[in-house]
Amino acid sequence: MTRAFLLCLILLALPLAAQAGTEVRKVTSSRGITAWLREDQSLPIVSIAFAWRGGFERDPENRQGLGALATAMLTRGAGPWDDNAYQKELQENVIGISFGSARDQVSGRLKSLKETLPLATRLLAAAVNEPRFGPEALARQKARQQSALKFRLSDPEWLLARLAMREVFAGHPYGLRAQGTARSIAAVTAEDLRHWHARHLARGNLLVTASGAISAAGLSRLLDQVFGALPENPPPASVPDAAFEIGGKNFLLKKPGPQAEMLLIWPGLPRASPDWHAGEVMNYILGGGGFSSRLMKEIRVKRGLTYGVSTGFSPLDHAALFLLQVSARGKDAGRVLRLARDEIRKLAATPPDGDELQAAKDDLIGSYPLALTSTSAIAGHDLRLRLDDLSPDEEERRAQAIRAVTAEQVRDLAKRLLSRPPALFMVGEPEGVTPGEIFTEID
Repeated sequence: MTRAFLLCLILLALPLAAQAGTEVRKVTSSRGITAWLREDQSLPIVSIAFAWRGGFERDPENRQGLGALATAMLTRGAGPWDDNAYQKELQENVIGISFGSARDQVSGRLKSLKETLPLATRLLAAAVNEPRFGPEALARQKARQQSALKFRLSDPEWLLARLAMREVFAGHPYGLRAQGTARSIAAVTAEDLRHWHARHLARGNLLVTASGAISAAGLSRLLDQVFGALPENPPPASVPDAAFEIGGKNFLLKKPGPQAEMLLIWPGLPRASPDWHAGEVMNYILGGGGFSSRLMKEIRVKRGLTYGVSTGFSPLDHAALFLLQVSARGKDAGRVLRLARDEIRKLAATPPDGDELQAAKDDLIGSYPLALTSTSAIAGHDLRLRLDDLSPDEEERRAQAIRAVTAEQVRDLAKRLLSRPPALFMVGEPEGVTPGEIFTEID
């Protein structure tokens, strides 16, 4: 039986086995690296999730996309393995190792069968400590990233997000392009990658979580083997808080076609806000609850004017946003926006009734554990808790807080957050909407 086939069998059984849940144990290595561990020996799989605070907002402006390129290059040759040899080891031994750069963090994942964990640990340690940044592998990765950029320029949803982030965060590092531009990617050198590596990866800004068939002693050894040689602290970096200064303004990226993509943005809530759980309920009722939400019922179910409409909070380290995204035929754009604003006004004026409130609470509480059906999902969930400075018992604390939310809190929060004029971003040829500032292309 091959390892790949064995892993497939294990993964098929995994959701049933993982539902039991395990307690978090805090592990500290001899080098002082801390991790959260949920040990579960019922299946021979280990998942590790880790992140360094500070993401692509720290890329130099003339090297946008550096973080994305650097994280991709970590597994394109490291230690004794060149690019092809490294990828071959991953594939033949069914080991998953990946890295990524986002706003506020550089993150990574490892997933391995228990029997191949020693090799997986060596491969991960090489990627973290000894990336080669070889010229041929770098040229290939640049080509991949530039090709991906060209593809995204034809994706209306990507264009909408890019337009919004560029304007909301104009003059702020959050407004940089995560994947860079063709010119900025071409300018990146191996020396830039080495400087990025030294600037971002250290023990002092590292958070680690683990789940699955690994003991506390085994995890302690892994922590030192993989991360123990990193410098204690990264160079200092200062990112200012971002102001929201474009409420009430409209921005249109004009693109021919029958569809219009639209995004409304308000200032939102930081994750540490005492109103966060009331915000979860408010969001669910308005647009975050799928077909249970008011916006979906009014705009799609009753009138068939959209395939999808949704809302959500985006709590970044230096900014907090609330977003409403909807797509529609261009000729229906004005009507769809009016319907969305009508639902917002209703929620800000009148508390939801008891049945609607209770249904939102039940689903928010009940769906939480259902997402934790694999070792990788559990490790990723715990890493998010650590990044948000939350405790391991967040599930219980969150359930209690959501149960305590009142209908009046939902109404008052909707009034406070959503009565202010949002910024509106559009891609396409929307009718019945004031276009505001018009663009025909985007950098």
